[in-house]
Amino acid sequence: MHSSTSSSDRPLPSLPWRLVHGTAALALLAVVLTLELALTWRGFEPTVQDSNLLWAKQRALAGALGPAALVLVGKSRVQLGVDLDLLRAASGMEPVQVAVDGNPFLPILQGLAADPEVRGTVVVSLDGGLLDEVSELDESLALERYYQREYRFHSALPDSSVTEAWLRELLHRHIRSYADGSRPLDALLTRVVNSEATPQYLVTYPDRSRAADYSRVPMPNFYLNRVARLLGLPVPSNIAADTETYELWLTRNIETIDPVSDINLQDRISTLRNLAAAVRSRGGIVVFLQMPVCGLVRELEERRQPRAKFWDRLVDGVDSATVHYADVPEMRALKCSDGSHLDRGDRAEFTRILVRELRAVGAIRHR
Repeated sequence: MHSSTSSSDRPLPSLPWRLVHGTAALALLAVVLTLELALTWRGFEPTVQDSNLLWAKQRALAGALGPAALVLVGKSRVQLGVDLDLLRAASGMEPVQVAVDGNPFLPILQGLAADPEVRGTVVVSLDGGLLDEVSELDESLALERYYQREYRFHSALPDSSVTEAWLRELLHRHIRSYADGSRPLDALLTRVVNSEATPQYLVTYPDRSRAADYSRVPMPNFYLNRVARLLGLPVPSNIAADTETYELWLTRNIETIDPVSDINLQDRISTLRNLAAAVRSRGGIVVFLQMPVCGLVRELEERRQPRAKFWDRLVDGVDSATVHYADVPEMRALKCSDGSHLDRGDRAEFTRILVRELRAVGAIRHR
């Protein structure tokens, strides 16, 4: 006899469960497709979110590819300015993007120099950071440590966390709802429903290269704001009201800048020379690159680190090939819309010129 207080023996309701599950799946699919179409119409693209794992996978390729690797080290300029698919096709080598936005390149170069498997070509974009000091808080240092202490160990052994992260990234990189680290609900509320959603001007690809479409941001405000940030100056709320006056104010501030101290320059050059020598001892090549900059950013950087006082001394002392955009007319003619980075429309042209210059200094080696 069944207990009046127990439902454990009650039979499940007789329902067409396949139909129920199928209907639910179709409804979910319809929601996803509708959201994706809406985001497409608003101009959003699938884009990955950079992560420790994504960086470490590229870092591993720097050694695994041997002499065929063409490794890009630096900050955001070389991450935005180079088309890796075109670089691969034009050079016959395999590009590896390990630049870290806004971080000193030195920890990455030190890791590559100490890695006996790194035997390819390493292109180091200085990005105005020749004398950058390394802090324990720097992401570039944390990434190199993550690669050495965690990724290499986990990649050698089965690890569910790494597998799950890889599968999650594989899914997210193809769906606009997850673009820029967003989530479907966030994308719906902030990018579809919100008629004033900020246009997506920056896209990160699975190979960690990036592309910026500066036609999607308000100019010249965006450019002047960047100059102000580089100067460490506040950005006025009424900048759009009188951009000419604001630009003149920024120019006058730049004119007051004195060169930074070169007291540690020779030590840094010696460090770079030794790191490059370590790579060359295994048959590798190191090239130091100065990416294009424009307008007030060019003036600012020349004030802070005059070429004759810094770059020219690097060229004389580093014992490696060097490429400076100012020495290449086609590079110098390219426009940096925000003063500091190439637009996505110029990535292909810059990449072709870069390959030509790398070939001229003997840094391109065919497989």
